[in-house]
Amino acid sequence: MQKQVRHPRRTPEPPATRESAIKQATDNVRVALGKSSKAKGFVGKTGRRLQVDIPLFDETSKAMAELCRDLLKSLPRDIAKQVSVGCADVDIALEASASLANHVFVLDDDMDPGQLSPILLLAAPSLDQIEEVRDLLQRSKGSAVIILNAGWTPQQISQLSPQLRNALQGFQQVYAFLPLGFKGFLKTTEGALVQSGDSAWQIFLKEVEPSGDLQVPVCSSQFAAGAQPVITCGQGLFAI
Repeated sequence: MQKQVRHPRRTPEPPATRESAIKQATDNVRVALGKSSKAKGFVGKTGRRLQVDIPLFDETSKAMAELCRDLLKSLPRDIAKQVSVGCADVDIALEASASLANHVFVLDDDMDPGQLSPILLLAAPSLDQIEEVRDLLQRSKGSAVIILNAGWTPQQISQLSPQLRNALQGFQQVYAFLPLGFKGFLKTTEGALVQSGDSAWQIFLKEVEPSGDLQVPVCSSQFAAGAQPVITCGQGLFAI
């Protein structure tokens, strides 16, 4: 079983902007890859399996390609230049190729292991592409792999065949920011589910303070996003 990287224990905070979400994500990716912010040269751990989730309100191919571009721009240059971007479909690949100097490919391409970079960023793979992801992981055992905005849930993974399930269970969630809406008896309250590094998952609710909106942590869980304890915690906030 892959050893998880230990991150500093801290309570994550909801990002105020898209840029801050990307910065939080890449900071955790950099740590997980073993890259010190002051170190020179790439000293990443081969074979790392990481997962990052940053929501896109615009789910177009262009928006996903722009997210990949901005993530790579936020990484140290000596790491970013060693990344190949695997796209869920041709449209994302075309958009990414137009804005990135990195090697870009489509997940269902039959890639030769010699063509794969030391780090692979897989952009928005869908549940239907699980087998392609599994095959790519088998061909790239020496590469670090980062899945960005996976199109599946932990519950869906648990229902796969043992072979497919085992291929995806080794991924370490290093960052997730998932907006939530809790519908109460009289109103709907905005919030967010945030996980950063090895911190517990935190549910935040937006409360109105004299100084403005404030995100207040109200619940935490060591379980993965979508797990029943987190859902139950959120549902219980407005039980009447």
